[in-house]
Amino acid sequence: MEEQQSQLAAQADKLAAAGDAAGLQALWGRIISDDVPQIVARQATAHFAKALVASPLARAEDGDVFLQIAEHCLAALAARATPPPAEEAERTLREALFDHYVAAELFKDAANALAGLNLEGAAGRALSDEEKAEVHVKVAEAFLADDEPDAAENYVNKASPRMAEVQNWQLQLRYRTVSARVLDANRKFLDAAMRYYELSQARQAAQIAAEDLLELLGRGITCAVLGKAGPQRTRILANFYKDPRLASLENVPPFQAHSQVLTKMYKCQVLRKNEMKAFEEGLAEHQKAKMGDGLTIPERAVIEHNMVAAAHIYENVRFGELGALLEIPPAKAEQVAARMISEKRLEGSIDQVDGVLQLGSGGGELQDWDERLGAACARIATCVEAIGAEHPQLVEA
Repeated sequence: MEEQQSQLAAQADKLAAAGDAAGLQALWGRIISDDVPQIVARQATAHFAKALVASPLARAEDGDVFLQIAEHCLAALAARATPPPAEEAERTLREALFDHYVAAELFKDAANALAGLNLEGAAGRALSDEEKAEVHVKVAEAFLADDEPDAAENYVNKASPRMAEVQNWQLQLRYRTVSARVLDANRKFLDAAMRYYELSQARQAAQIAAEDLLELLGRGITCAVLGKAGPQRTRILANFYKDPRLASLENVPPFQAHSQVLTKMYKCQVLRKNEMKAFEEGLAEHQKAKMGDGLTIPERAVIEHNMVAAAHIYENVRFGELGALLEIPPAKAEQVAARMISEKRLEGSIDQVDGVLQLGSGGGELQDWDERLGAACARIATCVEAIGAEHPQLVEA
């Protein structure tokens, strides 16, 4: 067996050094065939994979031949009804494929190549929890780079239970960053804003470049501005507003306009569309998407913020005047107000007869009437209970 193993290894080295693609594919087919004992196949496949990765083929500028051979080897292995034990070889090939596809900016292909590694099977037994977690994080990062947030979230969730055992801070940072980016990509902006803020405050700042921390701060502010207006966002905005590094963002592309926009939002001042122009130029495509109501995400964020700002100016306002303030038609202003009130992000009530928005907890004459009527009914119910306790025969009658 040792002689057979040595012969196969020598052939692999010779063919790899010569860049003989056809010869390598033929040799691989022979190694994984039933003619080679499994104990020999395990060592021979591992040596073959290392020789291929170290060969001139893997260092070629285009790498097309290497990709062709590596993909052929994995496909041939998968096609076997009873494949030989080649876990080490498969891992070596998949990791090399991942690196080549990433270099070529074929991120989805890279993710799929590494995702094919079965970490719950024999291939995963030789790996620690930290190594498995890193595989999941790398796959999630690649899927995100190809704008596949759902697939990325799946691998973030797979990494999550293993992260408690990870001591490597750099891997922890990558995991938390990709988690925040997944929330951002799925438009869970306020959750993403908090994740980015926590990362930007990392105690391990000595291990992270100051520019990277500023970028995380800027990303967090982006998400906070785009999040749904309401008490939760107000608390998040306060965290960013009080951060001493806020002014530094004015010199960091694409966050130059963030300080001005954040300040106006935190102080509940009305924002005009032209003031958001510079802010919007730095947004990613998913952050500028058009929603079901016909508004883009930044447009909705500005309108909802201005609706909250209006509550600090008016006690009640007609929708015509409110629409002019928000720079939208009156009907759209009423629609936005109704949604925010129903989601308890705005205190107020709507009088559709007169076309008036009553802002604040007072609610106007109609709400006062409702409250007085409710209080009267409650008193009547209390009286009925008291009478029933003293004269139960009346209740029975």
